[in-house]
Amino acid sequence: MDFNLFFGRFHPIIVHLPIGFMILILLVELSFFLIKQKLNKNVLKVSWFFCFISSVFASITGLLISSKGHYIEENLLYHKVFGFIVVGVSLISWLLTNDSIQNLFKLKTGIRLLTNSSLFIVLTITGHFGGNLTHGEDYLTEFSPINKVTHNKDFIIKANNDNLDSLSLFKDLIKPIFDSKCVSCHNAEIKRGDFDMTTFESIKRGGGSGNPLNNLNPRESLLLERITLPTKNIKFMPPDGEIVSYDEINLIFWWIKNLDKSDFPLSSIEFDEQTKDVLKYLYAINLEPKQWDQRLILPNLDKSLIKNLDENIFEIKFLTNQQSFISVRVLKQGLTNKELDELDLIKEHIVYFDFSNVTLKDFDFNSLNRFKNLVQLKLNYNNVQDTNILAFKELENLEVLNLIGTKITDKCFEDLSQFKNLKRVYVWKTGVSFEELNNFNSKNSNPLLIGSTF
Repeated sequence: MDFNLFFGRFHPIIVHLPIGFMILILLVELSFFLIKQKLNKNVLKVSWFFCFISSVFASITGLLISSKGHYIEENLLYHKVFGFIVVGVSLISWLLTNDSIQNLFKLKTGIRLLTNSSLFIVLTITGHFGGNLTHGEDYLTEFSPINKVTHNKDFIIKANNDNLDSLSLFKDLIKPIFDSKCVSCHNAEIKRGDFDMTTFESIKRGGGSGNPLNNLNPRESLLLERITLPTKNIKFMPPDGEIVSYDEINLIFWWIKNLDKSDFPLSSIEFDEQTKDVLKYLYAINLEPKQWDQRLILPNLDKSLIKNLDENIFEIKFLTNQQSFISVRVLKQGLTNKELDELDLIKEHIVYFDFSNVTLKDFDFNSLNRFKNLVQLKLNYNNVQDTNILAFKELENLEVLNLIGTKITDKCFEDLSQFKNLKRVYVWKTGVSFEELNNFNSKNSNPLLIGSTF
């Protein structure tokens, strides 16, 4: 039987007794002082005696559990010192309830106000350092209205889908966790276990216990083992302060499994659904694909630019109240490239383009790449062939491509799979075979081919 641990673990229970006694008697004394009445001396003596004796037992159990090395001595020191001060001040407060002592030292009534105030201050400080040991320094303030940010605040400020290319897996996702939970004990100056966790290179070097990372079998990694041990285990990490959360453990596990991607930009990494949820919770970053109207940020279009266009050739409509996005439908048979040039002044605002039944002949399909924000392109019943498909590849925002009644065949499938955001391709009444269409859809999630030969 481990005597120290057995009795030491009563500390969290016993420590609340002196806190409750002291706060209660301090409030009672203050109330009687304000209404200018004297409190019964016997009640006063008994109350302060229980305050003192319970604080003694709390200190003893605290010493017992701290002797086992579960807490870092540097962090424990202030809690221990102020705990002893609480015992001392509570002893003085109990002794001051004795009339003979008051008469002996000719103490005035105001001395009780001084000792009570001192005890309240010291008790608060002791509780603060105790809370830091078990819950971390920001436990009380982390979710307060005046402190809405976490230890990941710098990342959250810059973590959005517009700049994921500038963020990397280890530096911006994993290192903030280690900095918050581990580096205070494992740095270049204080190398507990001869282990420095300040950089990726120093972590890979390991420490006195060997290599902490095993990417072939992450569950056997020493680092993961230490942060997932039962908290009562003497090897559990971190030994004090806020523990590594469930979501942080999952992210560290995923990182160990993908060590080779540590320096990769986030935009180039494929995360599984569970890890995406973890990133969203820890870092307020949403890796789910944005809708096109969220990706495209455009100013309102100057309406005067539309008035100069020939209404017999182009039908133009606004798609939103903000008048940032427009659809264009071609009305003229046999549109020429020169006539298409008239749209250059509004080309960035065109998201829907409809060339249905226009009978495009000798048309340069590469000229459509100027409309870089196209989301939907309709080329129904036009002279579009397999060799023309790659002409649209540079349209990175294109999600829907309508090729009904064109001359495409199964040969275009490989080219269609190279599009970045393409989701649906309509291929009714084309040379695409029903069997190959189903075969393609079974192997590819994007784009989805919709249609058949009948």
